[in-house]
Amino acid sequence: VVVHIGNVGHIGDAVLAATQPVAGTPWALVAKADMDEVLAEYRTELLRVAAAIAGLLVGVFGLGFGFWRWQHQRLASAVLRERARFAAVLDNANDPIFFFSAEGRILDLNQRAEEFYGYSRHRLMGKPAGVLRADAGGATDPDHLAAARERGTVMVEARHRLADGTTVPVEISTRRVEIEGDEILISI
Repeated sequence: VVVHIGNVGHIGDAVLAATQPVAGTPWALVAKADMDEVLAEYRTELLRVAAAIAGLLVGVFGLGFGFWRWQHQRLASAVLRERARFAAVLDNANDPIFFFSAEGRILDLNQRAEEFYGYSRHRLMGKPAGVLRADAGGATDPDHLAAARERGTVMVEARHRLADGTTVPVEISTRRVEIEGDEILISI
């Protein structure tokens, strides 16, 4: 049996041909088939397999994306719940609480601080730490802040001025904390 692949017999078409001598004669039997016909079933099956693999990949990607999205939403929801819980604790505390930058500027304060001092949050934001001190004239208190930064925690007694001009004695507990790489001072 001789197998030949080429353009034998069909004008310009690739064929697969096999020859077999016929016993006892000078003749040979030639069987030819068009290459496209021979490979048609193979190509069809190959396309089916490729489509199945593509579908499987799309499905796996879809499942992976769906799982990632579900995890992301779950974590985002947990973060929102934690923030809400923190805000509720902060704003319902009995004591005024201030957050200061390492440079001594007011970053934030709780609702009780607004109520106690009589100033709005927005009016105090960005002001120096000593703005409420009756004896500091609005300057920062470098010794108190430096001590808190150095030791990590410090407690002082001072006199603060309320929005209506009244002065009151206060005891301030300040602690240094690091939040996302930033040094923050929290005073209660």
